[in-house]
Amino acid sequence: MIALVLGSSEPEARRKAQYLKDRQSHRVKKGLEEYSLKTNLGYIHLIAEKESVLADERRLLWIDHSTPEVEDFPQMIWETNSIKDLSLILGRVDGFYSGVKITNNMIIFFRDHVGLIPLNLKIVNRELSAASERIPLGADAKPIRPGTISIFSEKGLKTMKWYEPIHVSVRDPVNYLAEQIKNSIKNYVPERCSIAFSGGLDSSIIAHLALQLGKKIELIVVGVEGCIDFEQALEAADILGTNLKKIPVHKDNILETVQSLIEILPQRSLMDLSLASIFHIVSRNSATKNIVAGQGADELFGGYWKYVEMFRRIGEKVNEHILRDLENLYITNLERDELAVASAKSTLTTPYLTRRIYELSKSIELKMKLREVDGEIVRKWILRKAAEALGVPERLRLRPKKAAQYGSGVFKIVKKLFEEGLLTERSSHH
Repeated sequence: MIALVLGSSEPEARRKAQYLKDRQSHRVKKGLEEYSLKTNLGYIHLIAEKESVLADERRLLWIDHSTPEVEDFPQMIWETNSIKDLSLILGRVDGFYSGVKITNNMIIFFRDHVGLIPLNLKIVNRELSAASERIPLGADAKPIRPGTISIFSEKGLKTMKWYEPIHVSVRDPVNYLAEQIKNSIKNYVPERCSIAFSGGLDSSIIAHLALQLGKKIELIVVGVEGCIDFEQALEAADILGTNLKKIPVHKDNILETVQSLIEILPQRSLMDLSLASIFHIVSRNSATKNIVAGQGADELFGGYWKYVEMFRRIGEKVNEHILRDLENLYITNLERDELAVASAKSTLTTPYLTRRIYELSKSIELKMKLREVDGEIVRKWILRKAAEALGVPERLRLRPKKAAQYGSGVFKIVKKLFEEGLLTERSSHH
């Protein structure tokens, strides 16, 4: 969690930062630290979770990160002396992070390639505020774009891209993907974790590999009694030889969950509220507070039904839509899912979205994602093949899957709550 304000006086900056902190208290897991700094730009007040800040009397660095392959990442950023050096380091480090570096003359914001860890900014005249969440900052708050560095100085705000995806050209994309997924699960998935599990391809691959790597996992499925997700998750857990934690939900606890989320979520369509509710309930019922999910796999590998329909209409051009969805993932999905998990004091891990997998997805041809086999269009073709190479049982590799909000029965309940007038706040982009 970060609450940062640049103001014209120290008391004012402190007061505004405390307001931002209070509005985000639902996501604080550890104790908090506070820092004040007088700079040429004005007075800075920063409140953040313990162990996320490096400081001396001239500068501050806040960083929230999961970069298991580079342990001393914060120290490396701290020691950079120029934007060029910062870009070079970000270019070399795979992982998920958001950061703010404050010196006497500038405030530098940066974010990973995909935007898993939230960071939002608002500038009015010469006053600046930043927070993990958009809603507390009020209207006109904007997320820092993934893969960019934004520099605020006397001259105003300037944004530059530090990230351009590298084109990956490999002889055997299937085995390369299998290897990268295995590395990702090994490095990013905590030794004890809870997997948001519906028995579909994405979560089954994660569970299969985590078990193989000796991680202590619990599989959690949320749904209405008798829903298809319960049936599929139970069968998948049996095939994998592990236990399943079933969380049955009904109208009352969905109502309570949606009421708490509607206050803090920037996007509030029925689908957003349904998916956020599922993630929040998984997190609330997790024994580990480390939630692992297959987020991004559909955008990476062409998993949605809409892509099949588009493919029938516009052919190869559908790939442009898939790539656009991947680039917008931070605002369409990740902001919502991370917030739903964080508001239950948990942490979200998305192993499919590491940079090497992301870049492979941007490099491969459409037929590796959507492929016609015996007159049927197979979605996520390359992922199913990679699953085969990884030894994932056939029943789990080939199973078609309903989207979680439908397969769980949660969407139906949320829709009903609105129709009955028990929930009233709906966003305009519904």
